[in-house]
Amino acid sequence: MNTLAAWIQQAKKITVLSGAGISTDSGIPDFRSSAGVWTNDTSRQYIMSLSYFNRHRSEFWAAYKDIFKIKLAGDFKPNYGHQFLAELETEGKMIDIFTQNVDGLHQLAGSKKVCEVHGSMRIAHCTNCGETYDLDYIRSEAVPTCRKVEQKENVCNQYIPVPDRSLHHVVCQECGTRHVIHEATSDAIRCKGKKKREYRCNHVLKPDVVLFQDSIRYFPEAKKSAMQSDLLLVVGSSLQVGPINEIPQRFPAYKNSVIINKEPTKLDHCFKMVIHGSISKTFQQLHQKLLSSSH
Repeated sequence: MNTLAAWIQQAKKITVLSGAGISTDSGIPDFRSSAGVWTNDTSRQYIMSLSYFNRHRSEFWAAYKDIFKIKLAGDFKPNYGHQFLAELETEGKMIDIFTQNVDGLHQLAGSKKVCEVHGSMRIAHCTNCGETYDLDYIRSEAVPTCRKVEQKENVCNQYIPVPDRSLHHVVCQECGTRHVIHEATSDAIRCKGKKKREYRCNHVLKPDVVLFQDSIRYFPEAKKSAMQSDLLLVVGSSLQVGPINEIPQRFPAYKNSVIINKEPTKLDHCFKMVIHGSISKTFQQLHQKLLSSSH
């Protein structure tokens, strides 16, 4: 703790890679630990894929809501793991957080610079028109669809009878277009006027989470941030998912790096410091060290 406290004090910029382990103390289950959701049922990876979503959208949403049902309750609060990182930022440290989590707890804790590399479960969007919807709407609908209404102009195409050739004009009762009557006018006119109609988009929404077969977000930014930082801090990630797990493998050996995770990972050897244990408890101890060293 003394060494890590010194590293944090010396660092001007810290890059944080966070995973599911930082949110377990908030009651959200881990996904890739030895007892995680994906480990216990690998068929969920197929269901949570882009190809499955494209083919079976209604079934996808049923499975998605089942898998994420605890998260979708929206009742979870940041724990001290999230709060400690926000406090460091408040105290003047440059903190870039790149999280694999989709729960939004870093932002709720007050961290300002958070990049969600796997997206967010708190919003969904329409792949047709781009309209976005919040968690309340996602929770309210079994299969959320886009409610955006647009007005479009179409050719009326209504047939207008001409009962009397002596009339100077007839008016389309459908769209209101006025048509002049000529001698050569037939017994009916096809209206070519414009009519505005309302159309509801009605496409099934796609959750903002990065699905299997999707590309992760912010990877170039994460690499750049890590290379510019004085300290790389990995918290609660098993580092099983690429390409984000390339960052600790390429991080300069002369810089300080630490991983805090409940279980060992295959990439522990890439770090100068390895701590196996609770992130919240570790950060609480670290907080006390930082307080005592500042007095």
